[in-house]
Amino acid sequence: MPVLNGQGESSETPIKQKNFAGFLTIQMTAAKSVMRNPTIRWIDKSYYRYFDIYSGRGTWGDNEKGSPLIFLDAIEKHDIPYRAAFIDKEPQNIERLQDIVPSYHKRYCQFLVGDNKMVMRPWLRVVKEKPKMGLIYADPTGTLNWDLLIWLGRLKSFERTDFLIYLGANRGLKLHRRRWPERHNMLSEYIKAIEKSTVLVREPQTKYEWIFLYLTKWAKAPEWKAKGWYRSDTSQGRECLYRANFTKNERRKFGPDGQLGLFDI
Repeated sequence: MPVLNGQGESSETPIKQKNFAGFLTIQMTAAKSVMRNPTIRWIDKSYYRYFDIYSGRGTWGDNEKGSPLIFLDAIEKHDIPYRAAFIDKEPQNIERLQDIVPSYHKRYCQFLVGDNKMVMRPWLRVVKEKPKMGLIYADPTGTLNWDLLIWLGRLKSFERTDFLIYLGANRGLKLHRRRWPERHNMLSEYIKAIEKSTVLVREPQTKYEWIFLYLTKWAKAPEWKAKGWYRSDTSQGRECLYRANFTKNERRKFGPDGQLGLFDI
């Protein structure tokens, strides 16, 4: 997988970007409906908030659109007031992203360089805000900062801000757990710690087991079966998470009963 300024690409990248764009249509349609519902008064409807905590440079391959530009296209299409923060530890990536974001979007965007947990400290301190609709997108090259997501998941102000995670379960989770078991938990433990009541998973792809995880408090979040996205409370979803959670040796040891109770969140 080639890596440029900390941003990786693979044969799965085109599929990932198409899935991401399609997911935004589903999630933003629901968020817009809630924000325009006059009977719902317990959330802050002033704007939808978006955090891309591993934003990269905004493009990949031969100048194809990456997640920041895909998000901006989607939020413009759905005509939702928004604020966005794009975070990356590589200054070159943020400089490039600032250059290519259309000028009419820039007044609503922040471009932040640094460790994502340190950069997000101002939002972590704002605990008395009403919840806002929105999304935190985490697509790391390397190890995901689970501590940040767990912290955010416990804040009242982020109760209705959904989490979307993209990672390779085989390389990014199970490999690290085999090498440093004292420092890395199972996927199931991380999911439960984030404290979102509904979980969707896209079935693992390739030998690296690339998955999407959607964590939300939207109780009726729909499956996207055409693209292999399943709720964790279905047989297909449990099977996907079982595969992503355990190594081959562990699956042989536990057998199918290892699925029971793992993802009853």
